[in-house]
Amino acid sequence: MRAFFLPLQSLQGRASGSAAANVSGRRLKEELPSLLVLGLIPAISSLGMSLHVPALNNMARCLSVDLFTAQSALSLYMLAFSVAIFASAFLADLVGKRRILLVSLSVSALASMLAAAASCFEVLLLARVLQAFAAGFIVVMPYAILQEMLSGRALSKTISFVSVLHSVAGATAPLLGGMFALGHGWRLAFALMSVYAIAMLVCVHKSVRPSYIKRRKSPLPRELFSRARTLVFGKRFIACMALLSFISALYYGFLAVAPVMLITNLKFSEFHCGFALFVLCGFWPLGNRIASSWVDRFGMVRSFQLAALITCLGLIPLVFGPGGNGFVLITVAMIPYMIGAGIISPLVVALATRPDPGLSGMASSLMFSAQVFIGALTAWFFGFFDLSTCRDIGLFGLFMTMVSLVAIAIIFPPILNRTTLEGGKLRAG
Repeated sequence: MRAFFLPLQSLQGRASGSAAANVSGRRLKEELPSLLVLGLIPAISSLGMSLHVPALNNMARCLSVDLFTAQSALSLYMLAFSVAIFASAFLADLVGKRRILLVSLSVSALASMLAAAASCFEVLLLARVLQAFAAGFIVVMPYAILQEMLSGRALSKTISFVSVLHSVAGATAPLLGGMFALGHGWRLAFALMSVYAIAMLVCVHKSVRPSYIKRRKSPLPRELFSRARTLVFGKRFIACMALLSFISALYYGFLAVAPVMLITNLKFSEFHCGFALFVLCGFWPLGNRIASSWVDRFGMVRSFQLAALITCLGLIPLVFGPGGNGFVLITVAMIPYMIGAGIISPLVVALATRPDPGLSGMASSLMFSAQVFIGALTAWFFGFFDLSTCRDIGLFGLFMTMVSLVAIAIIFPPILNRTTLEGGKLRAG
């Protein structure tokens, strides 16, 4: 058992100076157990967001509320989740990432137990808010730890690996929720989340060491605010944050209308709804996996360009297609989008640099907070205007893709054109 929990600080010696760019694949494989732990931790947020979606009807009947009221458990979760991610930006570098992980995982386990035992909808809402706050602090910390310990291609490879595991959890959650819905077992879904949180708590306690905290003093709030202002107004950071938010917006919007499209319009069962979402969302982690190899083969800049091209080409058939609620057409057309967006997302996280390595937690938190906030607005927009036809989805996806490309064309390329990938490290040419 001890061999499984390799201490993460063994990566620290490989991330100093130019040595960070020369971390070999063999050495990264030696750290696979620790990286596996960091990759599985963010899955708690994906489980909390979509595990119960196929079972909303069962939940509403069990708690004697209408479906619209039951859906508020999801919207309230997303709202609290985005607030928690934003708050984590100011606490990660002051309190310590490992300490935040331990406390948040404990809160997540207790909140999931409360949700599983809820006898009324108000108690369930309280448990969901606690779950969301805990998940908001949890999801960013693994990425911040990796940014603290690695750089260059080693960082790109490890973030791609962690993103794959995170995306797999997001794709699997609706399938598990559909399976639980078959037996009216939405409570069992929350019980599973509690067990998962406890398991991750043990893993973090044994595998993630606070060695990086000892290397420097925690910054004062005034000093942290000054450095954060420098970070927020950095052109590259703004470009990365915008790209991550806009490129993934359609993903959140589609998830918001897919259950209604499948269960209400096409008369799918809860299980088949979860299975369809599982198949479609499974292409996102495929894109995460491709990202790592593309960086080695094509370089960072070309990888961005190819992924954006794939994303646009996949959505064009929806705009010029027959329209309507053709789920098969939407699924086939969105596969290239899921792959392209899956390629871009880990590259953006890896490329977002900080003016100060002590702000790794803040940088990651702000990026994910913006992504969830834009995603929540997109989900509300899709639901309010009932954007569930092929043409609606295609036009919105192309618009958001173009917005992200315009932002990159204005801010990002002038930096990238003056950079070269030498020795696996992005630096000024």
